[in-house]
Amino acid sequence: MQLQALYPDGSGINLTTMIRLNELWMRKTTGEGVPLTAKENDLITDLQSWAKMYRKRLESCSRSLYATPDAKDSVVPDACNQGPIGNCHFVSATTSVAKTDPQSIVDMITDNHNGTYSVKFPGIDKPIQVNAPTNAELAYYGTGSKHGTWSTVLQMAYGRYWTPDTSNPAIEGAGGSIRSDGLRTMTGQGLTTTHTGRFTWWSTLEKNLELSNKYPTTACVCKEFKELFGGAPSTGFPGFHEYAVLGFVDNPDNPKASKVTIQNPHRTMHWPDDKVPDGITDLGGGKLEMTLEKFNEIFYNFSSAVKPEH
Repeated sequence: MQLQALYPDGSGINLTTMIRLNELWMRKTTGEGVPLTAKENDLITDLQSWAKMYRKRLESCSRSLYATPDAKDSVVPDACNQGPIGNCHFVSATTSVAKTDPQSIVDMITDNHNGTYSVKFPGIDKPIQVNAPTNAELAYYGTGSKHGTWSTVLQMAYGRYWTPDTSNPAIEGAGGSIRSDGLRTMTGQGLTTTHTGRFTWWSTLEKNLELSNKYPTTACVCKEFKELFGGAPSTGFPGFHEYAVLGFVDNPDNPKASKVTIQNPHRTMHWPDDKVPDGITDLGGGKLEMTLEKFNEIFYNFSSAVKPEH
């Protein structure tokens, strides 16, 4: 969604933005007033599509912290989703931790049995208290699901940490941080970072990607030059975006054909000309399997939450 059109100063979503959105929405649905520009019409069409999707998701989502008797069974990568805020670094880290160490997430969250939760991130000294998420927050984070609200609670707590004085961390604060900070926050560990490209040995890529089978791992994509001027990425992978790495299968006979499984925190992909590139299998829900050769071509580095000496 091109929400930036409503706040070109970079101030982000605020009351003024919401009033402006409501105005545009009413003009489109009633046909009254000044006709919408093409950009405004596209924006409201996108918002209507998102509203329909989130309404359907909220109707079927669990409002419990966990949806299963054993909390750990609810902590799965499919419960993690990034909404319209820029916190891919945190959502991708949460996704990978859910894959490699779900019990650690259960241990982070304490239900205070008064409508609030306390979250103790391994990488942050003090616990953070947040209210149980509202319908609006579940929709905004895009996290309403059959697996419970734990993913939303973590995102809210992370937003509260970065903006402790704001009245609404759900909207104003969760975007806060830098690449790979999500891994440090979710694990409290140092990182092993590997840069991809033509100057990295295939054996190094194989060895370090194998860490993703045991340790939380994320990977980053650079922006293409044309993206700086509003163009779409030629690969289908938007730049300055962080993805969860969910596993690696080595192919000793042909390292380039080894398989890497990743998940886009937005849980969807938009392929150029609606065609999945060679070397990639779209598994649905933003989950992809790709050859190591294709991974090396698209991603510029990946990090695992484990000390370098390991």
